[in-house]
Amino acid sequence: MTRKVSIRRVAAESGVAVCTASRVFSGSAPVSEETRRAVLETAHRLGYRSDTGRCRRIAVMLNAQSYSSVYEQELSRSLLERIHGSGGLAMILTAQDMELLSLGWIDGVISCCYDVASERKLLESYDIPVVCVNNPTRSRDGIYAVNSDEEGAIRMVLELLVSHGHERIAFLALQPMMVYTHRYRRMLYETICRETYRMEPVVYEASRGEAILTLCRAVRDGVTAVMIPSELRNSRYFQPLESLGIRIPEDLSVVSWESPGISEYFHPPLTTVEQNFGELAAQSLELLEQVRCRHSPLVNRLVAYRLHARGTVAEPRRK
Repeated sequence: MTRKVSIRRVAAESGVAVCTASRVFSGSAPVSEETRRAVLETAHRLGYRSDTGRCRRIAVMLNAQSYSSVYEQELSRSLLERIHGSGGLAMILTAQDMELLSLGWIDGVISCCYDVASERKLLESYDIPVVCVNNPTRSRDGIYAVNSDEEGAIRMVLELLVSHGHERIAFLALQPMMVYTHRYRRMLYETICRETYRMEPVVYEASRGEAILTLCRAVRDGVTAVMIPSELRNSRYFQPLESLGIRIPEDLSVVSWESPGISEYFHPPLTTVEQNFGELAAQSLELLEQVRCRHSPLVNRLVAYRLHARGTVAEPRRK
C-alpha cells in the first residue's frame, strides 16, 4: 500500500518550513510567488493531497466558445459566490487552459464546458476530483453531475399551458441545436405530450433568422402556445410578430427559459422557467466534496426549476 505523503516531507523537499507550506495550501497568509510555486510543484511531484477539510482551491472550467452567454455568466457567478462564501479560492479556466492544473494546487474541478473530450482528459490526465454541471451523460465515464430537472421544467410548462385551455402547443427548435440540453428538452417535450397529455407533439425547426416567419406559420396552423427552450432567443420576436398582426398572449402564448434580470422587463413580461443557479452551485460543491472523500454511493443530483408566471400566457382565443 502506498504510504501517504506528509506535509513535512513536502516542506523539507521544497526547502521551506512546515508552517510556510501550510500557508501555501490553506491560503491563510501570503507567501512569495517563488515559494508558492516551489511548494506546489514539489507537492504535485510527490503526489501530496491536502486534508484541510472541504475543497478550498477549485477550478471552474468553461467552454471558450460560449462563456459569455447569459447562462454561463449566471452559473459561473453563482459558483464563484458559493466558493468564496465557503472560504475557498477559485480559478476560471477554459479547456484550452487545462495544463495549468499540472501545477498541483487545485483540489477539485467543476466543469461547465460540455466538451466530452476535455472532461475525459480531466479524468485520465489529472488526479483531481471532477463534477459536471448540467451534463447527465458523463457518469458513464465516472464523472458525476448536478443537473437542473429538465423533465420537471417541461412538465411545469405543459401543465401551465394545458390548464389555460391550450390543446395545440408547439416547440420551437432553433437550429442548430448543438447543445445536448436543448436536444434533451425537445425529446422530453415529445415524450410528455404523447404519454401524459395524449397530444401529438408539434415541432417547428428554424434558424434564428427564420423564427418570426415560422411562428407566423405556427399560428396559421392552429398553434395557440409555443415553448422556446433557451435563454435570450425570444426578446427579438415580440415586436415583429405584433407588426404582422399576431399579439402576445391574445393570439399566441409564449413560455421560455429565464434570462435573469431581463425577462421580467419584456413587453409583455415573459413567462419563464428558471434554473436555480444558487442551488446548482451549492449542490456542485457538496458533490465535489463527496467525490474528493470517495463517499459512496455517488449519484447525479437534480435541482428543481422555478416558474415565473408573468404576462405571456392567456387562454386561447375562441374562433
